[in-house]
Amino acid sequence: MKEGQSAYPSTAFRWWMMAFPAFLVSFYAVQLIYSTPPGDASVKARILPSISGWIHIIGGGVAILLGPFQFIESIRRKSPWVHRWIGRVYVAAIFASGFSGLQISFRSVAYSIGRYGFAALAIVWLITMFMGVFTIWNGNISGHREWMTRNFSLTYAAVMLRWQLPLLMVSGLTVSAALTITGFSCWIPNLIFVEWYIGNRKNRKFAIE
Repeated sequence: MKEGQSAYPSTAFRWWMMAFPAFLVSFYAVQLIYSTPPGDASVKARILPSISGWIHIIGGGVAILLGPFQFIESIRRKSPWVHRWIGRVYVAAIFASGFSGLQISFRSVAYSIGRYGFAALAIVWLITMFMGVFTIWNGNISGHREWMTRNFSLTYAAVMLRWQLPLLMVSGLTVSAALTITGFSCWIPNLIFVEWYIGNRKNRKFAIE
């Protein structure tokens, strides 16, 4: 390694590593609505017949699509009004998707404990969103960034779920067993990582330039 060269990948590279899977999941949400995406066709049959299912899929798709752009520092610095409006749409999407997700979590084919895991995800998702809004209303920009980073780590549970579930099923688990595990594994590690990241943020770039 050359002198002065960072041991970490560039912020742009890290942003794309985070954003590209998020964009794929947003595309998956579109596929789920307009066609049947690869995987278990019964997923669509279980979720979309209800209004809450539609709200959860659309809201979650919007949130996972917009969230990465809130970590681009140049947007916050040069076009703060864009950052604010993306944030407002993002918050509205989470409000809708969080409450509808809480409702449909108890209709999941996961075992009971797994349903509670998904319900807890929806509740913590909403709490972190409200805390993010509360802190910015009170002018606490640093607190706002921390809470919304926590929140996006929970939005990112949609990405983690999409690769964990097939792997667990390929390993031989039933859909119910796999969903029960992912009811916790798709979001708790994300939150732990973000708490570590926030704690070490002083020595890192918070966002892509």
